[in-house]
Amino acid sequence: MTSTGIHREDFSMTLNGHDIATFGSQGENRMVALALKLSPFFLIEDKDKRPLVILDDVMSELDANHREKLINFLKKFEQVFITATKLEVGDAKTYTLSKKGEIS
Repeated sequence: MTSTGIHREDFSMTLNGHDIATFGSQGENRMVALALKLSPFFLIEDKDKRPLVILDDVMSELDANHREKLINFLKKFEQVFITATKLEVGDAKTYTLSKKGEIS
């Protein structure tokens, strides 16, 4: 195991001066994690490439307010695929996969 390097760094994020991991709600922590995961896509997009964003069941851990914020944020991307067990995506185009494997 390598004992030094960027992969060994530890950092924290704050919201209103408080550590988000300790004082943030589950939705706030999830939004911070998603922001960190999605931030490289903006670097890719700056190079005239269109990133494809695929998210698996991200809405289930968010309240209505955070879901709306995430959906508005994702509108910045050209193509976004989200899997979900509940259909709560507003005006997005949706496809349903039935138990038989048919797409409608």
